[in-house]
Amino acid sequence: FLNDSSLLVAAGASIALSIPTLNGYVSGSTHMAALGVFNILAFGINVISVSIPGRLDGGKEDAIERQDRQEEVKHTSYQSMSSSNEDENKDIVDRKVNEEYAIVSNVNAARAKQLINPSGWAFAIWAPIYLGETAFVTIGQWISPAVKHLLPQITTPFVAANLFQSLWCASFRPKYHHPTSSPWWQKYISVAMLSGTAYQLSHVHSIVKKDSSSSLWFIPITMHFGWTTVATLLNLNGSVALDCLPDAKEHIIIAVGYASALLATVLGVSITFVKDSPVYGATLAFAFAACADGLKRELKKQTSFDNNNDDVLTKAS
Repeated sequence: FLNDSSLLVAAGASIALSIPTLNGYVSGSTHMAALGVFNILAFGINVISVSIPGRLDGGKEDAIERQDRQEEVKHTSYQSMSSSNEDENKDIVDRKVNEEYAIVSNVNAARAKQLINPSGWAFAIWAPIYLGETAFVTIGQWISPAVKHLLPQITTPFVAANLFQSLWCASFRPKYHHPTSSPWWQKYISVAMLSGTAYQLSHVHSIVKKDSSSSLWFIPITMHFGWTTVATLLNLNGSVALDCLPDAKEHIIIAVGYASALLATVLGVSITFVKDSPVYGATLAFAFAACADGLKRELKKQTSFDNNNDDVLTKAS
């Protein structure tokens, strides 16, 4: 249903515009059960959206699954073709499959250029985040007095954050990152959706920190806030790198990378100390360590590639 850029933008705008109205209704509500159901539904939509394969951050396993799926589509499509237009339809299917391969390869090339690009092990942080939030919506919001006390205030931003992340899952796909056929702005839809996620989670975090009866149940949400802060900057760097890749504007990629690292540092230090939030600071520190390791690995890879080229040229001469 959301396989269209205009629908994604409209859905994101609808969520943003409905937040004040929803907040006015929810903040004065005494129906705790209804608020709990809202949170479960929004989180459930998020989990389902994240589980759908095909995103650009799917990694090697997802790439293999995508390839197998595409081969299956090709096989099924070939079998269903009539003999009269079989060759023409085969060409169409092959072109679509090869086009997606080209987009993913282009994105991977852009990732190799950007400064903020964490190692794969960093994404393991999603496990404690989602496990913790699962416990929050299924147990914590029903039994914890501290959570129930804040539920009318945090439900709207929590629901909005989960819906924005669901839209990010729909927008962070190859079709919106085509180097020629996709309008340049489409690759920034995912940046907007992820920034909406982080912004709404920041509201939850602020509400929790203002209340003296904060609970350990909120730790995974704080981790989610910290990680999506960095992920938004990572997504932005990737989109900028894609825009700059054809013209090799590496100075822009580097400048955006340094600016993003500086912004993340300022946010991390200020929120950690001003809001007294060591969990947020630790999450950003974890992300920084992963980015440093990712950059180190990429530099080693490029150095190894250059050395191999030198060896080949030496032997050839």
